[in-house]
Amino acid sequence: MRRAYRILPAAYAFMLVAMVAEWHTLSWANLLAALTYLSNYCHGGSWTLGHLWSLSVEDELYLL
Repeated sequence: MRRAYRILPAAYAFMLVAMVAEWHTLSWANLLAALTYLSNYCHGGSWTLGHLWSLSVEDELYLL
């Protein structure tokens, strides 16, 4: 939980800034995958939010 409280605000702030700055290049699939931490399953599209794939893998590991 401490890790989530430390990482999630920064990750969502990054997503918000990236979405505002790159809204014309992002698809709905990219946005939804980033917001739900499923970026490791979303292949293709813009790499703007693709940097979140490592957080997606990590969070899925924690859920398991």
